[in-house]
Amino acid sequence: MNGEQLEMFSNPKKDVSKIKTVEQNLEQALKTFKERNKLYGKNYYKFGKVMEKLFPNEVVLKTEGDYNRFGVFIQIVSKITRYSNNFSNGGHKDSIHDTGVYAFIMEELDEFYKEDKW
Repeated sequence: MNGEQLEMFSNPKKDVSKIKTVEQNLEQALKTFKERNKLYGKNYYKFGKVMEKLFPNEVVLKTEGDYNRFGVFIQIVSKITRYSNNFSNGGHKDSIHDTGVYAFIMEELDEFYKEDKW
């Protein structure tokens, strides 16, 4: 523990009532997981299958640009699969909006790194 943390426990004047305990953080994390899982389904099982179909010959990442672009691509696929899990219920507005934002981020990165490839 650092000095401030020790002071928090040894100083009766220090208000610790607003500090969440480990148990409270775990309970909040479980609550969030249950809410998201109910909404998105077990999207983490679908994701790999989708990526295998999109990249049947493997993905080759060599440069910083490749990794940056792939990171955004993963976000797009994640949002699309979340949306598809809610398709029968009219979709998922946040996921489709996020997909649009990530698409424009990808466009910017494609332009930025274009000279590195050709």
